[in-house]
Amino acid sequence: MRKRFAFKRPSAAMVVAMLALVLAISGPALADQAATVAKKVINGKTIKNKSITGSKLKSNTITGTQVNESKLGKVPSAAKADSATNATNAVNAANAVNATNASKLAGVDGGAFVQRLWAVVDGTSTTPSIVRSAGTVGDVEDIGGTGTAGLYGVTFNKDVSGCASLVTVGDQGAGTTPAGYATAEGRLSSQPNAIEIRTFDSTGTLSNRDFHLVIIC
Repeated sequence: MRKRFAFKRPSAAMVVAMLALVLAISGPALADQAATVAKKVINGKTIKNKSITGSKLKSNTITGTQVNESKLGKVPSAAKADSATNATNAVNAANAVNATNASKLAGVDGGAFVQRLWAVVDGTSTTPSIVRSAGTVGDVEDIGGTGTAGLYGVTFNKDVSGCASLVTVGDQGAGTTPAGYATAEGRLSSQPNAIEIRTFDSTGTLSNRDFHLVIIC
C-alpha cells in the first residue's frame, strides 16, 4: 500500500532560505524583488512571540516611539517616590526640595546637623522684645522688672544647658552699635531652655543694650 505524505507549510526561515538560493542562482537581477518578498514574509505576524532576545537587537533601536509607556510597570525602587518635591522619610535625598526626616544630607548623617538657635533682641525699649529669631519660645524675660537695667532672659524650644552661648551688643537693625559688651549664662537649673544675658556700657555698668545671641549645641 502506498504511503501518503502530509504536506507541511514551509516556515518563514525556509522561505527566506529559498529566496536566498534563488537570488544566488539568478544573480543580482532579482535582488530587489527578493528583498521585497522577504519584507512581506518576515513581519510581526510571522515572528513567534518572545522568540527574539534583547542581545539580538541593535543598540538604541528601541525608543519611546516603539514603546507604549503606559504599559510599563513602576520601577520597584521608585515605588515610594511618587512625589519628588516632598520626601517625608528619605534615606538619601540628593536633590530634595523638602525632606522632613532625612537620615543623610549630602552624604552626611543627619545627626551631625544642629538646629539653628539664635535671637536678635531689642533691649533698649521700655518692654524688651525679640526682633527676629530661630528656635525661641515666647518673648524676652525682663529679669528684675522695669527699672532694672541690662538683665534679660531668652527661652528656646530645647534644653540648651549643655550648649555654648555667644552674645554681643549690636543694633537690632542697621544703626550704630553703642559702646559696651554683653555676657551670657544659663538662666536657672529649673529653666534648662533659658539663657540669661547681661549687657553693660563701656564702664562696666549694667545698661540696656540691643544684643545678638547665638546658641551652639
